[in-house]
Amino acid sequence: MDPDVVYTEFQGEIEVLANNKNYNNKYCCRFTISKGKISSYVEYFDPIILLESLGDTISGTFSLQNEKKD
Repeated sequence: MDPDVVYTEFQGEIEVLANNKNYNNKYCCRFTISKGKISSYVEYFDPIILLESLGDTISGTFSLQNEKKD
């Protein structure tokens, strides 16, 4: 285990004022420390929750089906 790498988990909760929806997501983060300072920060979260809170859906944006070309 690397003593210069720290993992943390936290939750964010906000109200999206544009559409009165709630955005409640969990985050996992990896911090790398070098010389007493953060040298790297990586954040992982569920982008589908973000998309839906902004009024969109994954089905409206993404498809695994091939589109037919004329």
